[in-house]
Amino acid sequence: MSKENENGNLAKPMLAEVAVICPSYRDFLNFVREFEKDGEIYTWVYGIDKVRGRLFDRVEKLFNYYELKDIDAVMDYLETHLRSNLR
Repeated sequence: MSKENENGNLAKPMLAEVAVICPSYRDFLNFVREFEKDGEIYTWVYGIDKVRGRLFDRVEKLFNYYELKDIDAVMDYLETHLRSNLR
């Protein structure tokens, strides 16, 4: 029996959650199609409701992201809710 089995450490590798900020869903899909990596989950962020209550590992800002009506609130939230900022 391996050491992982004894300790109960058979969990799947942790997935990285990526916030992709852009106003257009088509731009989001193109980004995912071109830059998708194994072990990452992408979330289309087009407003504060898409980020509230979640933690992200990385943020990607796409073309015209600043056109979102509540971009200041989104950026403020993400600044304090990135896993790298919580350590």
